[in-house]
Amino acid sequence: MKFVIALFLFFLIACNNNTPKPVSGITISSDTSILSIVTDIDVYKPTAVWFTYVPVVPFDKNDRLPGPKDYYLNAILEFDKSTITELFLRSSRDIEKLITPQQAAPYKFPWIPDKLLNEIEQSAEIKEYAATKFYKGILIHGNFIIVGNKVVLILFTM
Repeated sequence: MKFVIALFLFFLIACNNNTPKPVSGITISSDTSILSIVTDIDVYKPTAVWFTYVPVVPFDKNDRLPGPKDYYLNAILEFDKSTITELFLRSSRDIEKLITPQQAAPYKFPWIPDKLLNEIEQSAEIKEYAATKFYKGILIHGNFIIVGNKVVLILFTM
């Protein structure tokens, strides 16, 4: 009987996991000090972050070209209720378009938590916003969606 209860509790905890899934070859960071270098998270401060930062060209210590390097950033930002409400209200004029769960494929990172993935897939309609509130610097592009108290963010340079 104890084994059944222990197995049930393990399964329950595993199903409610809100943290990113480990994926071979992908490094997921949760360090806001690193994220704040490339993303503006000063106005809307997240309570938790998970992100991947991938340079288009791998770092070369012999590269002497000045200026920024292109990158892709995929992030999940978790906010408290008042902050996500304010972000939602202030972003309503920045709606790029309404998308279906099938069109939300770019936001379904390989490491996205199952619970968040299910919320995206079960949404009837998803509002995609211009990510200008998170830009830090110039020549940055991207969008985000709001799912519950989380922002799923995609930024890139080119």
